[in-house]
Amino acid sequence: MTTADYLEQLQQDREDLVNNLETKGITGLTGDETFTELVPQVLNIPSGSGVDTKLIYNTEPETMSTMSNWAKNNYILGTGFAYGTLTIPSGVTGIGGLFYGWNYASVPKVICTNDVTNMSGAYRYHSTTSTSTAIKHIDVSGLDTSNVLYMNGMFAGLKGLLDLDLSNFVIKENLNTSTMFDNCISLAKIDMRSFDFSKLSSYASMFGSSASDGVPDDCEIIVADATQKTWVTTNFSRLTNVKTVAEYNAS
Repeated sequence: MTTADYLEQLQQDREDLVNNLETKGITGLTGDETFTELVPQVLNIPSGSGVDTKLIYNTEPETMSTMSNWAKNNYILGTGFAYGTLTIPSGVTGIGGLFYGWNYASVPKVICTNDVTNMSGAYRYHSTTSTSTAIKHIDVSGLDTSNVLYMNGMFAGLKGLLDLDLSNFVIKENLNTSTMFDNCISLAKIDMRSFDFSKLSSYASMFGSSASDGVPDDCEIIVADATQKTWVTTNFSRLTNVKTVAEYNAS
């Protein structure tokens, strides 16, 4: 392909992206719908559009029929944009099932406000018997969890996930974390130093019931202090590598 051909194809791709966004109801800053005016808006779309969350996904519209139901039914799709930052509009209270069925290595960083109260199954991959090995890392540093009541099944089914830094999570009273890490059989480290486990209202199979369907027995779990460590080891006695922050820093 010559340089001229490449530039022509690039321009066509840009026009296709804008046209696809327009068909999904996204409009530009002015009446002149241009690539530079329209595309930057799709990662921070204001509320009131009739759906909770939106994502520009690197896939052609023609392949939508083969994608997971969350993508087809709940999200705005476009071409040529991939794996950026997904900003959840203010006023959205639920992002449960946000990446349900996502089976790609790169996961967009999500930024949300404290309006969100439900993160149930946010990154879950289908059922506990249908799992994904593609996702290795997830950046959750943009999640405001201060009012979240549901994290049950949040990362369930992610067999390839290697580590999680949840140190920014603020734990609310009566939080449900049941099956939160179900089938995360490759998780080697979880930083949970911000967790006050006494606030959990439901935590059945939080780490899975065994190493075959949950985190490994020797998964390194970092907690705030001896009180939190005692809670974890008492309720999940198979976990042998729970460390306080002081123990972790000294190791």
